[in-house]
Amino acid sequence: MNVLTTRLPTRLTAHMTTHLATHVTARKAAIVLWTLTAAPAVLRYLMPAFTSPYGDVIESGAIGNATASSVVLWLIFAAIYVILMLPGTISLTLTRVAVPANALLLIWASAASREHNLATHDSFTEHNLSLTGHGITLTAAIIATIVVLHPAFGGEVIDAGSYGDEKRFLLRPPGITMIALIVPVWALTVVSVVTGPFLLMNFHWWPGVVALLIGIPTGLITLRALHQLACRWIVFVPRGIVIHDRMGIGYALPIPRKTIASIGPATASVNPASSDYLNASASDPSSASASDPSIQEPNPTALTTDLTAQALGLALHIRLTEPLTGTTGTSGTLTRSLTGTLAGNSEALSSSDTLLISPSRPAAVISTAQRRGIKIH
Repeated sequence: MNVLTTRLPTRLTAHMTTHLATHVTARKAAIVLWTLTAAPAVLRYLMPAFTSPYGDVIESGAIGNATASSVVLWLIFAAIYVILMLPGTISLTLTRVAVPANALLLIWASAASREHNLATHDSFTEHNLSLTGHGITLTAAIIATIVVLHPAFGGEVIDAGSYGDEKRFLLRPPGITMIALIVPVWALTVVSVVTGPFLLMNFHWWPGVVALLIGIPTGLITLRALHQLACRWIVFVPRGIVIHDRMGIGYALPIPRKTIASIGPATASVNPASSDYLNASASDPSSASASDPSIQEPNPTALTTDLTAQALGLALHIRLTEPLTGTTGTSGTLTRSLTGTLAGNSEALSSSDTLLISPSRPAAVISTAQRRGIKIH
């Protein structure tokens, strides 16, 4: 056993230890909170007055078939519970669609069953127990929504699918326009999936069938659109960095370790359309390249290639010792810069010594880069 252990790469062992020590909190919190959303429904079998929003709305008659409704809700709960424990982009997409939807549906169920709740729990103790059950469920659901939407949770789910000595970080959603479209597309996905079963459970057969026939393909299309946001990340590998962005780049863009001069926060003076920042940084004696003669100075006449897709928030600036070769984009011809202009990617990469990216956790990216021996500027 000791022989096998000593043969393991030191960096891989350190990565596994760090991963287990620091990247379990968000997923565990989400699983615990999701369990708490169902706790009042389970306790109801022991204490009938301890109710939950879904249980009360079913008893109130707002949903026609109580048995079918209960079975469907428990199946959905179990499915999402399993999804929360699975790694990968599909798990992240489904979680970020279902958990916020559950919180909104619980709020609706609690409001819709209010009169029924007051009528059936006439004693002070029973009424307080019912309110406690509703409060626990709603609080857990809302906090669970906050947790699954947090960048730490997304990064943890994505990184759980890493291979060996890899470390993945999600990229921010591209642009304010895209962010404005996320909520409507998410709402359309939820409505498409929920409407059909809801009508069928209320014995509206033909409308329910029609809603299913329309809702299933619509939900798949909108779900696929949301899934593209989970397929964007930067991954540290032993030989450098790979930018994986289906929306902005179209395929994985490898950046060899030997071509990375340094990485750090991008300042407001970084302009993809000019070389002013590069000229300034090249003459700055505090820059990484100036302090270390082994790092080749960036070409002062080169342009910065923007791979942030106009994402909001802090961008990171990757300085290269030499331009990358190849093209980006599904068509291999276009990319959108920070200023909104379009440029040929093959020309941009062949003449650019710097790249801009927008990870959802820039501080964690810089910390990981430093641990892997990449200079920070």
